[in-house]
Amino acid sequence: MARWIRKHPVAVVWVVLFAIPVTMVWSEKVLTDFEIEEPVEWDMRLAARATMDIKDLVAVIGHGVTVSSVRAREYDNGFAAAYHIGDRRVVVDARHDFADETLLYVMGHECAHAMFIQGAFLDEDPSLKRYQHHVHEVAADVLGAHLAGRVVSRRGEDGAALTFNLLEETRIVGRRYAIGPFAIKEHISTEWDGNVRTSVGNGLWLDPNCGAEKLIDAVDQICREHDDLWEAARAIANELHNVDSKTAKKYAPPSDWRPGR
Repeated sequence: MARWIRKHPVAVVWVVLFAIPVTMVWSEKVLTDFEIEEPVEWDMRLAARATMDIKDLVAVIGHGVTVSSVRAREYDNGFAAAYHIGDRRVVVDARHDFADETLLYVMGHECAHAMFIQGAFLDEDPSLKRYQHHVHEVAADVLGAHLAGRVVSRRGEDGAALTFNLLEETRIVGRRYAIGPFAIKEHISTEWDGNVRTSVGNGLWLDPNCGAEKLIDAVDQICREHDDLWEAARAIANELHNVDSKTAKKYAPPSDWRPGR
């Protein structure tokens, strides 16, 4: 190998120049559960706002939970933000015009994911994969609302009101889509994407909170019973995520979202 390298220095240069970008693209895909487009434009102001929120959220959580960095970039997958398990960073979609409280809530959602993952609270059961994803996402929404409220309270404002309003919005989404999703027609079948969304065709997706009002209430009750939201996350995992199929049926998402089914 050493002899070949000495004889072909130009080829070595080409190999190195090609390998670096390929490695970067590969590592980006490994760190995520879905494909991400290459960065188009970074929004440093949004990243700075999100970083301040993450700092306050992590201070509320405690227990050594960390987020390594926060970046803002254009996402082409419909998600407002994502927590990357591999390197513990959060990426927020720079195309969204986030109001301050909305951004705090979205960052709270991602910090809830960090709590579940870094606490190793979740036991995976392949036979309950869709249900467990459903619980994870809905729980992150509810925990995110409670985390956001506690941060706002520390900032000297009415955090309880914020949490209440965020949870009411979440419940409204769950009720509305469970009764009659506007996007669903009789001829459209539903297909779960293996992550957090259910396709209803024509590029449309159902929110993870569809039909989740009972689960939202259960997670909310656990959060209100714990002063320490870290322990609330542990209880949510044990009581709602790491369960048998009989318990899962109580909170499982409907298999068919069409009205009247």
